Amino acid sequence: MSNRNTAPALAAAAWVVGCLLGALPSAATAAAQENPHSPIVETIKAIKGKIGGPAVLAAPPSAAARKDPPNVILRLHGSSTLGNRFAPKLAQLLLEQRGHRSVETVQTGSETLDVVGQGAADGKREAVEINRSGSGSAFAESVAFKHVGLEKKFADIGLSSRAIKPEEAAKLRAAGLGEPTSPQAEHVVGLDGVALFVHPSNPVAGLSLDELRRIYLHEVADWSEVHGVDKNGKPVQGKAGPITVYCDHCRPGDGTYDFVKQKVLGNVDLDLAIPYIKTIETHEGTQQALAGDPNGIGYGSIVFQSAGSRPLRLSRGGAFVEADAFHIKTGDYPLTRNLYLYTREKKSPLELQFVKLAYSPAGQRLLEESGFVSTMPTKDTGSQANAHKQRLLNDPKIPSAYKELISKADRDDTLYNLRFESGTGQLDNKSLIDLGRLVQVLQGKNATVVLVGFSDSRGDSAVNLKLSVERAQFVAEVLKTQGISRIETAGFGEEPALLLNPQESSYEALKDNRRVEVWLKRTP
Repeated sequence: MSNRNTAPALAAAAWVVGCLLGALPSAATAAAQENPHSPIVETIKAIKGKIGGPAVLAAPPSAAARKDPPNVILRLHGSSTLGNRFAPKLAQLLLEQRGHRSVETVQTGSETLDVVGQGAADGKREAVEINRSGSGSAFAESVAFKHVGLEKKFADIGLSSRAIKPEEAAKLRAAGLGEPTSPQAEHVVGLDGVALFVHPSNPVAGLSLDELRRIYLHEVADWSEVHGVDKNGKPVQGKAGPITVYCDHCRPGDGTYDFVKQKVLGNVDLDLAIPYIKTIETHEGTQQALAGDPNGIGYGSIVFQSAGSRPLRLSRGGAFVEADAFHIKTGDYPLTRNLYLYTREKKSPLELQFVKLAYSPAGQRLLEESGFVSTMPTKDTGSQANAHKQRLLNDPKIPSAYKELISKADRDDTLYNLRFESGTGQLDNKSLIDLGRLVQVLQGKNATVVLVGFSDSRGDSAVNLKLSVERAQFVAEVLKTQGISRIETAGFGEEPALLLNPQESSYEALKDNRRVEVWLKRTP
């Protein structure tokens, strides 16, 4: 991570932190005044667009296509996971902020709904259109779904439960919508855990991702061939019975299907001709099917869990981890995913208002009410954070230097793993926001910040160790721009015992390990 690469990244991160706190960092201001066309300033401009950059008003949707409609002011297309719960709540909040009363949700089709409000002052009706036909529909049309997505301007904002694919990003670039992976176009507004659900009577309480892959690819067909752990963490085989796999929205383009395909199946599509795979078109339908089938298994967002199913603990090859808010926030749960809003780089004022609303405390509360995990700082009760720390201290494989570093520290309210792009000091888009949230947590605390850097295992180990130290130092430099000076840094490179994802079988798995942990040593 050379100084040449670090400077733009440092300025960009400082800008985001400053914008979240309502103050422009002085270093960034100086850079802008010195050379308005420098690489630092170009990076700052990109980040500024995410928070409140220049806006271009989008063309309104055609009213002729709708029968006696209210005025559609915003169109949200994509993920059913987001579109079923969070998006309608946020749309209602947006309309209420615009002075509407009597806001209601109107089903307009099997995959579509309008959130409609009536102006308190003028009585005019406005609506937010929501299409929930899958994350692929956030970006472009497909054979199955027409008149959707950002590419041809059918949508103003894309809802996605997975990151945009390279081929989707290429379409948006070609359509003149800017760089879809830039901070001003890709907005990580929350977190989710994809759970594997079984019937409550199933003796298997935890499975490895490898065992899940065997089940879904029909390498095993009976529960008696399945090896996992029971509710006490002891090895167990399943009870004899033919496995039935319930596949929710089982098609390419659906965000959850694509996520499971990448994380569990090794990018292999399911063979839907296999009789024991049953396709279901609703999240609720999967839960109902599992409630009546002791031999069933199905995936879905943890928010859709019902009394008739039980989520499995999952393992990447190490500990079996629950899909709860704590382990989703730390990233320890193997099927943790980001929840995204995608926009054009140049947004209309209303699009920008919606994105800022999603990041606001009110928007994040709606996200949590919908069952997802917020990006806002949260104060853990201490029990889970302390138990997690004790497991690390008691593990003989963990280096003693790491144990000494964290022995008098905690992560009760700093459950951030700040992640970096490969071989660089550039934080990913979610971590830029997390860094700003972290500053909010740290201000006014009588504590020393402990930053611990890590790398993935690709490349030379000595280079990786140096890179992990530089990553921690980079975060320290950003924090210092915000007046936080009591900081310790350390790096442990590719230490095998501390890899969050020991398999490192994909880009995302490698990224799990390229991180900086944040701990606090509190002064009594």
